[in-house]
Amino acid sequence: MHKLLHDSKVYTYEEKDSFKNGNWPCYYVEKKYGFIVFFLISEENIDYAVFNAKKELITLVENINFYNEEFCKKFIDENSRDEQISHVQYLIHKNNKK
Repeated sequence: MHKLLHDSKVYTYEEKDSFKNGNWPCYYVEKKYGFIVFFLISEENIDYAVFNAKKELITLVENINFYNEEFCKKFIDENSRDEQISHVQYLIHKNNKK
């Protein structure tokens, strides 16, 4: 997963704690209203999160296991496209207004 995210050239790698990710490095992409973040737990296991523009957690899906490389590529690609995450962006925007 780490190699696929790195090779995508869309996501930024980070080891520091700007998303309050504890000890886990992550890859993230900034979108119009917030961030899509993949926390690297192991080569085949990630946490997937959505943060608003203030880097406040909106949603977190823990312990996603990836064993199929083609599925990983598709998942990464779909999460980097603006049209694929328009609903997520709407939720982030709605949360920012509260």
